[in-house]
Amino acid sequence: MFDEVKFTDKTMKQVSVLVGAGSIGQAIIRRVSAGKHIVLADYSEENAQRAARTLEDAGFECSTIQCDFGSKEDILKLVEFATNKGEVTNLVNAAGVSPSQAPVGEILRVDLYGTSVLLEEFGKVIAEGGSGVIISSQAVIVCLLCHRSKTKHWQQLPWMNCWIYHS
Repeated sequence: MFDEVKFTDKTMKQVSVLVGAGSIGQAIIRRVSAGKHIVLADYSEENAQRAARTLEDAGFECSTIQCDFGSKEDILKLVEFATNKGEVTNLVNAAGVSPSQAPVGEILRVDLYGTSVLLEEFGKVIAEGGSGVIISSQAVIVCLLCHRSKTKHWQQLPWMNCWIYHS
C-alpha cells in the first residue's frame, strides 16, 4: 500500500509581489525573487508588462495585473491574484504619487490609504517568515504634519524606520 501524499504550503510555488513596476521596485524584486514567481502590479498595465519583459529576459517568471493602489477593491483583487499563483513570501511596495503627479487628495488616497490597505491585506496572507519592503515618500507628509505641531524634539518612528524632528 502507498501512503497518501499530502501537499503542504512548502510545495507551492513561492511568489514575490511588486507593487509599482518602476526601476527601483524592479531592482529590489530581482534581489529577493530568485526561483520565485513575480507578480507585477501597476496602475498602468503597459508599465507592468514592460517590466515583466525586462525581468523575463533576465530569467524570471512573471505575471502582471493592473491595480489602482488607492482602491481597496483593486488591492483585494491583487491579493487574490497573487495567492492564486502560490505562497506569497515577499511584498515590495514601490508605488506612489508625488506632488508633481497629483493633487494632495490623490496623494493621500494612494500613498497613505492605499499603503495601509496593502499592508493590512497582505499581512493576512504572507507566508511565515515572509518579508516586505516599502519604498515611500510618506515621511515627507509626516514631517510636514509635525512641523505644524508646537513641540520641539526628535521622535523615532519605528514603523517608518526613521527619525523626525518636531519643530
